[in-house]
Amino acid sequence: MKKNLKKIAVLVFLCFFVVSCFGLKYNLSPKKEPKGFRDIEWGTDINTIPDMVLDRKPYDGGIIYYIKKNEKLNIGVVDVKKIRYGFYKDKFCAVKIYFNSNYTPYMFQILKAAYGEPIITDLTGRRSDSLRRGEELAGPPYIYLWENERIVINHYITQNSESDDMVIYDFKPIYEHQMSQDKKRMWEKGAKDL
Repeated sequence: MKKNLKKIAVLVFLCFFVVSCFGLKYNLSPKKEPKGFRDIEWGTDINTIPDMVLDRKPYDGGIIYYIKKNEKLNIGVVDVKKIRYGFYKDKFCAVKIYFNSNYTPYMFQILKAAYGEPIITDLTGRRSDSLRRGEELAGPPYIYLWENERIVINHYITQNSESDDMVIYDFKPIYEHQMSQDKKRMWEKGAKDL
């Protein structure tokens, strides 16, 4: 009986250990997950949204970007230069927000208030939640990351007052499909060169 209890205790411990390890991957609570951006929900068809105009540089992979006429170009105290709304196969899946890097500390605090503590990554892809003792991130620049199964939010920090910083929201169910389609087209195109 005691052996069985020990086995059960070990199994329970291992289950909690595995769950806690996988839990490191996501830091955005589903309760704080944005259902879209401003008044547009993820997956909304572009044809149902008034006042959208094709951006000057509309294409980024398979995503087509629009800007909204008469868009409110501030987020709290942050003066925003541009907000681009991304659509894949006419479905809303991405947002890119551009602002002067002088506003970065304010934008960071706004995002933190909305979504909680971020994971910090560097340009090599190393994450603050996976560093071993004594290791440090390479950088700057850094990327602050909020993520769960459906949403990823990246806050890119250049630490260069001459350039813009940005925040990118990606709705993963559409974005990941688009990325896999882009890769497939790239491989097929490359295969024709053989």
